[in-house]
Amino acid sequence: MTFFKAIEKDEINFLGEGLNIRNDCQTGTWKMNTSPLTKKPIEIVILETDTLEGNFYADAEPTLWKQIWFVAAPNEKEIPQNVVCYTVVKTESLSNFEQAMILAQVNYKSKFDFIVECSFESRSYSSPDGKNGQYYAVTFNVRERNDSEKAQIKILEKFMSKTPKFSNQELKQRFKSVAKEKAFLEESMPTKYITAHVRDGYYSAADPYFGEEDDELKVAAKGK
Repeated sequence: MTFFKAIEKDEINFLGEGLNIRNDCQTGTWKMNTSPLTKKPIEIVILETDTLEGNFYADAEPTLWKQIWFVAAPNEKEIPQNVVCYTVVKTESLSNFEQAMILAQVNYKSKFDFIVECSFESRSYSSPDGKNGQYYAVTFNVRERNDSEKAQIKILEKFMSKTPKFSNQELKQRFKSVAKEKAFLEESMPTKYITAHVRDGYYSAADPYFGEEDDELKVAAKGK
């Protein structure tokens, strides 16, 4: 694959492993990699999903994640049109997604018959030391396409007929690397030091994949 390919306006463009649209659940912000896009809801069309297990940080236990590949709905303004994107969700956001997809299967015959609105809802928590905080969960609401949005269906069906390969090898490799690092740290360093080491910036909170609420409370409790 060459490093540059011109975008086809009337086709679905699958560049690399997809454009990373982060759901930053610490701030309730959609981001394109690390650049903020919007705090408002976005509308998408689901192409495919994959379930992964792992974590981005060596001080957290392996977690189930769902990687969601999608394209922008026809009237979506914040995300580039006709470009395959992805985001990853876990915990409450993952549960919200799975419930929404069950309802979609009950009400629609094809995954291209509906549009998914993705938005943030705030949540509050109390830490073991009594401090209060806030994070966000992603919610997914399904609606029927209106007439002006139905022309996109043919473009999507043409793209899927080519059986594109939805796989993020970079993300899977990242999980494997973190698992090895976690094993090394657990063998060679006390848990307190690992936690402090992570919080001092050994693992960057600006990770381009990081998009879900972290296991911060669990980490804080372990480190005491």
